[in-house]
Amino acid sequence: MGPSDSGLNDIFTTGLVMDPAQPQTLYVATNGRGIYRTTDGGASWRPLPAGLDQLPAQAIAVAPSDTATLYAASEGGVDVSRDGGAIWQDVTEGLTNPRAEAIAVHPDDARIAFAGTQRPDGAYYRTANAGASWTPANGGQGTNAVGTALVFDPQNPLTIYAARDPDGLTGCPS
Repeated sequence: MGPSDSGLNDIFTTGLVMDPAQPQTLYVATNGRGIYRTTDGGASWRPLPAGLDQLPAQAIAVAPSDTATLYAASEGGVDVSRDGGAIWQDVTEGLTNPRAEAIAVHPDDARIAFAGTQRPDGAYYRTANAGASWTPANGGQGTNAVGTALVFDPQNPLTIYAARDPDGLTGCPS
């Protein structure tokens, strides 16, 4: 990729995801500038309206079963949008550590998501109601690790994989 004047020049990006139903639509999480969206395959990027523009966003996920549902993980916690990013709702309550580093959405149910948190607890949390409540997904056991990435197994969405720094990779039931 060469230089461009796409609207993201000199912005530290931390996460990127494609809308599975509209491949020309992508979302990028930025460190302190919120979430940006392109609908033209990256030729131009525009910030999504208010809500996350002051927090370092670490990751973003699009619900494959309802691509208007987005989840964002940030140093402030987890936020969800049900309208393609126009309005965001903080759904952090229930996470013992609000510094979220990773997020993944179940491929068949937009209400089910997992969040990985920052040290010191290093826990993973699951919601089955779009963030209205969260329960520990790893038995509430902190790992003193950072949950850096989460991904559902596309062949078996009952399994989710979690990357942790410095603990490596693990799989667990979703």
